[in-house]
Amino acid sequence: VGLDISKNSLQILKRAFSLANENKSKITIVHAIDTNWLDSILSDINFEDVKDSTKKEIEKEISSFDTNNIEYSIIVDKKDPSSFIINTAKDIQASLVIIGENSKENFETKVFGTTAHKVAQNSNIPLLIIKNNYNNPYKNIVAFTDFSKVSLDGIKFSNDFFNKDDIKVVSAYQQASELTLRYYNNYENKDKIQLKIKEKKKEEEFRSFVEQNSIKNAQLQ
Repeated sequence: VGLDISKNSLQILKRAFSLANENKSKITIVHAIDTNWLDSILSDINFEDVKDSTKKEIEKEISSFDTNNIEYSIIVDKKDPSSFIINTAKDIQASLVIIGENSKENFETKVFGTTAHKVAQNSNIPLLIIKNNYNNPYKNIVAFTDFSKVSLDGIKFSNDFFNKDDIKVVSAYQQASELTLRYYNNYENKDKIQLKIKEKKKEEEFRSFVEQNSIKNAQLQ
C-alpha cells in the first residue's frame, strides 16, 4: 500500500485491510517523504524523528478501525514515491499494489505523470487505485477485454483476488465512421454495414473468447 499525506489515506487503509482480510493476506505500507521539501524546510530536524512521527500517525489511522488482527508493517523513507512503491512491491513479491487517486493536479503531474501512472507504466504487478470512500467490500466488478492475453490475465486475477465468480466481462468495438461510409458511397446502407461488422467480425471473436476461457457473464458493446 502506497500511502501519501491526503484526506483519502484513511479510506485507502480501510480498503486495503478489507481486501487483506478477504484474501488472508498481509500488508506492507510504504510512505515516501518528499526529500526536496524535507531538506529545504526541515534540514535541522533529525530524520529518524520524522520517520517515527510519521509511523505513529499511520498507526493512529489504523487504530481507528477493525483490522481483524491482520499482519502489517510500515516502512517510511526519503525516496521517490513511485520508485519506492515499485521496488518494495518487487522485493516482497506483492500480489497487489494499492494507492490512492492523486490528491493534487499541477504542472508537474501533467508533464511527468502521477505516482499511479508511473507505477502502472513501470511495474507488472496489478494496481488498484482507490477513488472513493470505503463503505462495503467490492460487489459489482466489470472487467474489460480486447481478447489479448494481458486482458485475460486481468480477468483471471480479478476472479481470484476479489473472490467473484460473476465478474462481468465487457468488450467494446468501433463501428465504421459516418465519414468512412460517406466516402465510400455506402452511407445509405450504414445500418446493414454496422450490423455485419458486429456479427461477422466481433461477435464471433467475442463468443470464441468467452467459450474458450469459460467466462460466465459477458457482454459485447
